[in-house]
Amino acid sequence: MTSQPGERLNRYLARRGVASRRAADALIESGRVTVNGQAGRVGAVIDPGMDAIAVDGAAVPARNSSVTLALNKPTGVVTTRHDPQRRTTVMDLVEPLPGLVPVGRLDADSRGLLLLTTDGELAHRVAHPRYGVRKRYRVKVTSEVREAHLERLLRGVQLSDGRARALAVRRGAGPRTLEITMGEGRRREVRRMCAAVGLDVVDLIRVAVGPIELGTLDEGASRRLTDTEEGALREAVALRPETRDGANQELPRYDADRVVTVDGPAGSGKTTLGERLADSLHLPFIDTGLFYRAIAVAATHAGLHPDDSAALANVARRSDIVVNTDVHSDGPRVLLDGVGIDRELYDVSLASMLSAVSAVPEVRAALLGAQRAPASAGAVAVGRDCGTVVFPDARVKFYLEAASEVRTRRRAEQVRAHGGTVDAASLDAEVDGRDRADSSRTAAPLRPAPDAHIIDTEANGIDEMVQIALGICAQAGLVAA
Repeated sequence: MTSQPGERLNRYLARRGVASRRAADALIESGRVTVNGQAGRVGAVIDPGMDAIAVDGAAVPARNSSVTLALNKPTGVVTTRHDPQRRTTVMDLVEPLPGLVPVGRLDADSRGLLLLTTDGELAHRVAHPRYGVRKRYRVKVTSEVREAHLERLLRGVQLSDGRARALAVRRGAGPRTLEITMGEGRRREVRRMCAAVGLDVVDLIRVAVGPIELGTLDEGASRRLTDTEEGALREAVALRPETRDGANQELPRYDADRVVTVDGPAGSGKTTLGERLADSLHLPFIDTGLFYRAIAVAATHAGLHPDDSAALANVARRSDIVVNTDVHSDGPRVLLDGVGIDRELYDVSLASMLSAVSAVPEVRAALLGAQRAPASAGAVAVGRDCGTVVFPDARVKFYLEAASEVRTRRRAEQVRAHGGTVDAASLDAEVDGRDRADSSRTAAPLRPAPDAHIIDTEANGIDEMVQIALGICAQAGLVAA
């Protein structure tokens, strides 16, 4: 067994789809796992490129890429790998692949989108509420859906296993249908919530898991995710794309207990509030949006077209971006390959390129490590997906709201402050365009994290907002170091 830094044996087995980490530890303890012909031990660190791993004498290959499938599960089919009652399982409906496991569950009397994957780490993150992967359901009930029903589902209801609430809910195409978005997947949770507000469910279909849509996939049929879909799914749970040897790249560690995130649309006041909080809490300030702006500048310099996703991703992988995290520094805010680009960052002509860059999953995945790196000892981070993707387990999260005309005015002030020229029509188009692009993109769409504190920035001045935010931070135990 190698003594060099590598990968824990149980994680390696989970990533190869052999078993979950806990089940892998049980396999190791039972003596069924060998490393270079010798019995493995729980907690061992191995080198996937050098060590030979086997389970029950069968080699576990080190260089196979994972496969993720989308299945349109029919009713009556159970979500399990093996069923003692010999009922039809989801495994009977898909191609037999070594290590393939269902991601989470979908009740036997429910239908719709179910993901299956050979990547144990991906399965764990998509299913775990900590990573905030939203599931959207289309529900048919026996009575007319009223506004009071929707309000109660949004406020939350008390169930036998705790309080549950919808992250979003709206009426469907008919008077007895609705769409519900959830951030977790407890047993029969949607059905029990509907029953609690007086709605009896007669049909429930899951139509989306994170960025993956059911679409027109036939009932009982399955398909492999496209590279773009899988990239968006991995980015949604903070996993970089796989390397050539099939390994999920590790991202820099950060101190989640000392991270504060401020999300919200363009011009909502994220930067102003974030800088004040960073100053008060004595933490680095990270504007994650500057990384995307830097890539937009680099792509514009290279003469790339906004629709050329592959070229944009290559630029993101090659570029060396350094963002200054000191709010009091007089030096350049952003260095792109060693050159200061501050004056170009807020040019309104970047709007279309910036929207295109932000929508490419591979770009977002390539930048995630650089965005997280300055937060090793904590930080205040601002951006459109800080609390949902970049720092999903941050201690405190805020989401700012304001009307579009207010945000356009603030955007104009920001452009002037950075020496740019202001064209009202262009700014209106930029703010509206970013709103549409950020809200509809497949990769990390603009949305509040389920545990975010919502702040109306029109009703409160900056001093009031800072005091509100600092009070929430103090309640969470986060104070100046």
